[in-house]
Amino acid sequence: MEQTGKLYEIYIRKGREHRAFLTPDRVNDPKEFFFNAYQDAKFQLAEIVRAAARWKEKEKKGLSTKKQIELLHEYPNNVIAFCADRGRGKTTAMLSFSNALEILGDGKKDDSAAFWGELLQNTSAPYELRETRFEVMSSIDPASMENSESVLQQVISQLYEKYCRKIRSFSPYESHEKEHDRDALSAKFQKCAQAIDALYADPKQRDTFIEDELDKIAEMGQSAKLLLLLHELVDAYLDFVRDPKTNCCLVVQIDDADMDIGRSYQILEDVRKYLDLPRVIVLMASNIRQLETTVEQHFLKEYQQGLQHSDSMITVERCHDIAALYLEKAIPHPRRIYLPDIDEIIRQHLSQLKINYQDAQGAQLLPRNATYQKQLLDLLHRKTGMVFTFDPDYLHNLLPTHMRELSQFLPFVTSMPDVPDGYQIAVDTFRYQGFTDQTKKLLLEQWEQNLKRLEFYLGSLWSAV
Repeated sequence: MEQTGKLYEIYIRKGREHRAFLTPDRVNDPKEFFFNAYQDAKFQLAEIVRAAARWKEKEKKGLSTKKQIELLHEYPNNVIAFCADRGRGKTTAMLSFSNALEILGDGKKDDSAAFWGELLQNTSAPYELRETRFEVMSSIDPASMENSESVLQQVISQLYEKYCRKIRSFSPYESHEKEHDRDALSAKFQKCAQAIDALYADPKQRDTFIEDELDKIAEMGQSAKLLLLLHELVDAYLDFVRDPKTNCCLVVQIDDADMDIGRSYQILEDVRKYLDLPRVIVLMASNIRQLETTVEQHFLKEYQQGLQHSDSMITVERCHDIAALYLEKAIPHPRRIYLPDIDEIIRQHLSQLKINYQDAQGAQLLPRNATYQKQLLDLLHRKTGMVFTFDPDYLHNLLPTHMRELSQFLPFVTSMPDVPDGYQIAVDTFRYQGFTDQTKKLLLEQWEQNLKRLEFYLGSLWSAV
């Protein structure tokens, strides 16, 4: 985190409280709350981009299909996982980082230089980083998928939807010029979809639709070469939606991979076996301890027969070790970006933390010359007329202590209208129960409504956190 005596900020935009406001230049701003995490993620991203550049040089040699598949299996890991406990901002960090990559996709060199910063000076081939653009997909939430769906199907579905939108945006001339590329890419989509369906379909159910034995063999062959099919699809897709001469990578985002307990292991397997591809970057947001627990449950289930025997080599401890080793292979330790804990920051550096909360036009919604605690207590005073005293070394109990609570608190409280002269209204209420001043009466009603909303927040949201 920041050195003692320096401020760092949490940047949030109204209406997008669950997705922190991050631009390429903010990645290198030491005041950014997730600054260290973004620096680590950026370094890992550079390694993945360089690996994709090395692969491109290999492909120029005209590799055979067999050699391509062998090299794809040896391709280095391409996952970057933002790790934290529940409500600690991992989704916010992942979406914010991808937002900066999406802005880089516009191709402005100033943005690229601002994003990569010193890495451009510390590499032998800075153009590999400077010239790379990113095609960012929408975040995939495994918990929202149907039981029969997979991450691979979600990826293909999103790519195809964006591909169709791109085609509809073409002028008649462009549509004619790219007709051959369009037909070839459509065929690749179809092949991948068939191979994925064959991979996940129930064998008995699939066999009822495939009568010819040669068709069955062909289906099995397509599934075996799914890795190569996906690689060819991604290459063709990126060259179609971008200039083929542009160095471009596809960014896949998977949120809360640990939450779907029944499928966490399968999600990791899909990523490890089929999305570990050149020109693909996988961003994940996950509680790594929860993920290890769900993977361990998978191996406990797999070895349940051996666990029943006292003289078996399989034990619960061994299953735990297997899960840890597997997770290290799926998400290596250098690729795990551990986020700072806002609770810990507040305890250690309360007077150094502040919020930069802006509306869509960039107007500040909180006082800029105050720190975290005073900003939020002043906000409560503006909305309720209540004055809260506080110890500068101790966070007031009403205030948020983690990112999820803060993202709920800000829109809830700022949506209330300001109540001017709150105390005067309260005094008038007791002194003149039946006053007829219409303006004061409306202010009183608004004041009472705000207090009721605060009561609701404390009873239904704050107490439940």
